[in-house]
Amino acid sequence: FTQAKQADQETAMRVTRDALAVDTPIWMLRDSAYDILDWHDHLLAAGVVPIAPYNPRTLL
Repeated sequence: FTQAKQADQETAMRVTRDALAVDTPIWMLRDSAYDILDWHDHLLAAGVVPIAPYNPRTLL
């Protein structure tokens, strides 16, 4: 969904909102670029289990 090697927080949230507008999954799997606390919280509030490996370089 994104062209950058690592998505910034704004892009991650936009892509997530766009995906949730189409359907509500049970889980959402992303790579470590999406190890963002706001992303996790947003998905949990929507009833979706976020799955992303921990990335020590990503600011939470």
